[in-house]
Amino acid sequence: PDFVAPGPGGTSYAAPNVSGAILLLQEINFNQTGSFLKAASIKALLAHTAYEAGTNAGPDYKHGWGLINPKGAADLILDQSGTQRINEEALANGETDYYLVYSDGTAPLTATINWLDPAILPVSRAYDASDLNNSTSRLVNDLDMRVVSLADVVQASPYILDPTNPDNAATTGDNFRDNIEKIEWTNPTAGWYAIRVSHKGTLSASQDYSLVISGVSQGACAVEALPTIQNTYDGTVWSTAFSNGQSVSVEGNLTLTGDASFADVLFSSGVTVTIPTSNTLTITGNVWSFADVTFAGDGILRIAGTSSQNWCGGGNAAVVEFDNSTGATLGGAPLAISDYLDAQAGTLSANGSLLLSSSAGNYAQIHESGGQV
Repeated sequence: PDFVAPGPGGTSYAAPNVSGAILLLQEINFNQTGSFLKAASIKALLAHTAYEAGTNAGPDYKHGWGLINPKGAADLILDQSGTQRINEEALANGETDYYLVYSDGTAPLTATINWLDPAILPVSRAYDASDLNNSTSRLVNDLDMRVVSLADVVQASPYILDPTNPDNAATTGDNFRDNIEKIEWTNPTAGWYAIRVSHKGTLSASQDYSLVISGVSQGACAVEALPTIQNTYDGTVWSTAFSNGQSVSVEGNLTLTGDASFADVLFSSGVTVTIPTSNTLTITGNVWSFADVTFAGDGILRIAGTSSQNWCGGGNAAVVEFDNSTGATLGGAPLAISDYLDAQAGTLSANGSLLLSSSAGNYAQIHESGGQV
């Protein structure tokens, strides 16, 4: 089975329990978003939130993914602005999708992917003992999911079962049999992680998939490629080597002692970066941050790359200069600017939001000195 459900016994009781729960979950999602979840999302959601029903962690051949947990699934739908996400996406042939997330290390990091695989002819029948429990793979599009720690490149793989030893506990590894995969990183270290979605072989066509994520401190930014972190600042030792255009993970409060330049940069939750008067922090790559990241001081935060930039997340800043002729995009949590935004080149667009407000004694301004907001 895929799941088990409460009742006196048999599918006559389990099926209406599951069906009714799905209907209620669709109602909750429609009330929240104005749309219904795809079938793949519902199955991923149920597998993601199911109670363990066996004696070992993970799926088994007797209970599937476990006992359905409608309240847990409903809570996840209602909490998508917090630590949980439901993503409905599509993977093109030859493509790899990445989702950057941040874990504060206080809860397991869990990801579940499901997709509706295209139809395929069934295995031919021999009408003998070889027909029983035929485990020949019938996947058409074999997607793969991994979770990777950006700090040390340690990788977690999904649960797998061994059909030749059906009583064995689930292990982890490369799942080439199923159109659903689940990864549980039970004790993550605080830091940035990437959820990678790729595929084997050649896809018959672009494949829709649903990805459910929990245990993150905001995030789930979709990116085309992962940043290569060349240095990590932990809040204790600042090196001028960090400011020579390297890609940096900033995991502690930072006060600049002069001008600095980063390529890709990841700001951990709650970090304060102080830019003193007459100093400039220039970011030439992509940015991942949170709404509670603060850029303090009277200096300038300058977004000025030579290729299209994305700011996934948000933060608070006083003075921001945008100078990128190729363009930049804000997404996710709002970027709040209290005093002055100067668009010097290119177009700054917002898939998320840009919040402009005035600090005490100042007028909030947008100045388009050659660019456009």
